[in-house]
This record gives sequence, structure tokens and C-alpha cells, in this order.
Amino acid sequence: MRLKGSFSTGGPSLPQSGSDLIGMPQPVEKVYIAGKVGFVDIDAADVARQLTILESNQFRRITDTEFHHLNWKKEERLEVAPHIVRLVERFNQTSYWVSTEIVTIADQKDRANAIKKFITIAEHLRELGNYNGVMEIIGGLNSFVVSRLQNTWALVPQRFVTAFSDLNQLMESRSNYRDYRISMKERRGPVVPYLGVILRDLLFIEEGNKNYNGDPKDLVINFEKVHLIGEVLSQVRRQQEAMYPFDAIPALQNYFKSPVFMPEEYLYKASLACEANQPNPTTSSLSGSGHNSLSSFGSLNDAQSSSGSVL
Repeated sequence: MRLKGSFSTGGPSLPQSGSDLIGMPQPVEKVYIAGKVGFVDIDAADVARQLTILESNQFRRITDTEFHHLNWKKEERLEVAPHIVRLVERFNQTSYWVSTEIVTIADQKDRANAIKKFITIAEHLRELGNYNGVMEIIGGLNSFVVSRLQNTWALVPQRFVTAFSDLNQLMESRSNYRDYRISMKERRGPVVPYLGVILRDLLFIEEGNKNYNGDPKDLVINFEKVHLIGEVLSQVRRQQEAMYPFDAIPALQNYFKSPVFMPEEYLYKASLACEANQPNPTTSSLSGSGHNSLSSFGSLNDAQSSSGSVL
């Protein structure tokens, strides 16, 4: 269990909605030393920027062929869709890292401060246009092991709770991700889209449309399906063009490339150690209210990271 200590929330207030963090003057760069960096030491804005650099670089490596014919679902996905696989693994690892950072804090007030800091990070990610990162953070915060900590959440100020509610609304899957899609259309500058929506759209197109019209023997290609797939991939290519204008911080890049996290069973035990008096989960609640894994779109049905993250 970690030692108690003060917890920086990355600033006195959340970034204002609609502000352009990329265009704002950056504060004096904080010095980070490799091997001596912990989450408590990192400014919330620096967390968001460094996560965004990593995920933007990974997203920009994905090629069109990785999306073809649902390649990310195939047994040979590591060969035919390697960068999609890696970004999915990164998504799940980051979500579990969020939960791990919270439930391994012994002091209740420090845990609440950690939740505040993660909400602040998610706000920064939204302003940076890293929607994939936003979903990673809220996935970790919405996991059962964190959401069950009612006494801890009671210490989180209302403005942070409201901000968290707004983030959940933005990434809500109902109405076909309406709010997220509107936000994406209005976005100017670099962006890291939520990969789950791209995979979902391609899955629906592939499974909802035949490859050929009429008798398959006539080989009359269904050009409407080809056009729909082409529209999705053209949008992806446009999103991959813009790069973020800030520099990588080596010590933080090393820290975030391999985030330390616990597998599900240990997270639950740690959560119980934090607040044992909360209701125990049923089997169905554990399976249905976990992290927002990209596998909810059938992306990597059997792919599971060696460290126990559930895909």
C-alpha cells in the first residue's frame, strides 16, 4: 500500500470548456527525472499532453489495410492489424492504470484528490482533442472498483462531479455517440478519435451489407458498401495528418509507455481494503460494470494482455 501524501490536482480549477489548450501559453516546464517519477508528481496538463503524444503516434501508424475485412478480429490480427491491436491494448492498460492509482491509496482524502486529478486530466484530454484518452480515463473511473467507493466520492467537490458527468455525457454510446460525433465535427486541429467508434462503424458496415448485389455468382460488387467503408477510412486518413505541437518529455514517455496496473481480482481486493463496508458486487455486476474496454465492439475477442488487462 502506498504511503500517504499530498496530491496535486494539477491546478486550482478545471480548464474552461471550449478553451484552446494548444494555443495557450504553456507554463514553465516542470523538470522530471527518469526513474524518479510517480503519478503524484506529474502535473495534470503534462499527463494529458504526454498521453496524447503516445496515442497520437500510435493512431497515426495505423494503415488502411488494418481496417479491411475486420482484420483486427482475425486470429492473425497481430500480423494484419498490429497497430490497432497495440492501441487497443494501450486503451485497456491505461484504464486499469487509472483504477490502480486510485485503489492503492490508503488515505481516503488522498484518494478523492486522485479522482479530482484524473477528472482534470480528462478535461485536458478533451480540450486537446484526444477523445480516445478521455474514454480511457472515464473507463477507469467508471470501473466497479472505483465507482463503489462511495465514501471517497463523497469527498470529491461538486464541480468535479459535474465535470465528470459532462465527460460521460460526451462519450455516451446511446444515440450512436451523438454528442461525441458532434464534438468531432466541430473539432479543429489535431485529434485522436475514439478508436472504438471507428471499429464499431466498420463492423456494422461489414456485417450489415453484402459484398455483392444479386447472385454472388455474377460478382456484381456492392459499391454502396465500398463507398461507406471508403468514407470512414478517408476520415481516418484526414485525422492522421495533423500532429500535436508540443514536445515529448523523455522521463514521462518512459513512465506512460508501460503503465503499472493491477489485474481485476487484485483491484477488487484493493478496493475492498479501501472501503469494506460498501455492498459486494454480484457476478453480473462485475462482468457488466467494469472498464470501458474496446472489446465491447468485438475488436479483439480473445486478445488479452499478459499482465491481466481484460480486452
